[in-house]
Amino acid sequence: VNREVVRRIARTVHRPYRYIKQPKLRPEDPPRRLRFAQWFVNKERRTPGWARRICFTDESTFTQAGVFNKQNSRYWAPQNPKWVRDVENQHRWSVNVWGGILGDRLVGPVFFDGPLNGEMYLDMLRNELPRLLEENPVAHLNMWWQQDGASPHNARPVTDCLNEMFGRRWIGYRARGVRKWPPRSPDLTPLDFYLWGRLKDICYQEEPTTQENMIERIRAAWNQITPEELARVRGHLVRVMQCAVEHEGHHVQPHMKY
Repeated sequence: VNREVVRRIARTVHRPYRYIKQPKLRPEDPPRRLRFAQWFVNKERRTPGWARRICFTDESTFTQAGVFNKQNSRYWAPQNPKWVRDVENQHRWSVNVWGGILGDRLVGPVFFDGPLNGEMYLDMLRNELPRLLEENPVAHLNMWWQQDGASPHNARPVTDCLNEMFGRRWIGYRARGVRKWPPRSPDLTPLDFYLWGRLKDICYQEEPTTQENMIERIRAAWNQITPEELARVRGHLVRVMQCAVEHEGHHVQPHMKY
């Protein structure tokens, strides 16, 4: 999560307590990222506003001492607060949450008891997702589904379910559809370059007390994200993809102008 990205979109200042750089790209990664970004940019050019039909999704873990996303190796807390040091030796707990961005609205949140696995993810797709999408008008306009290459996303029952729900309109590591999601690309998804950092800044204004307290905070922070904010996020996403094309699939953050 780039601090300037969040500041520009939300008009607030977010300070990373500790930031670990982007995943190192392998030699085969830039061409994959370039192909995906070219496809995205071409679709948006031919049909302006097409990007709002993609439901970008991700999971993150919130703890009592900050928010840590294992997939993207990031740890966040506001202003290096004293309470982070105070809780280091206390009983540790965490909250695992899934979320999505579709159009100008958030989808979720969905909370998981323990680490996510394929069975839990499949249950969410079948039993939670239809309800979450009911009131989102974009969901009825041939929406697309995006997910990264996390192991629970690649279980055969999960991919079969996605094929049934979305046909060729989904993006993932084992997608049967038009385009595969490029590995090691958190900088290309708005949940990673924006949403999780935005939520943490709200949730960690004060020391969290219990798992239940953190869940309440996440729900409250979720409801503070406005459609106008998410429209700006989508505009930034288009620029991110254009930048990825211009720089042949390499990391975009060093080249973005905010």
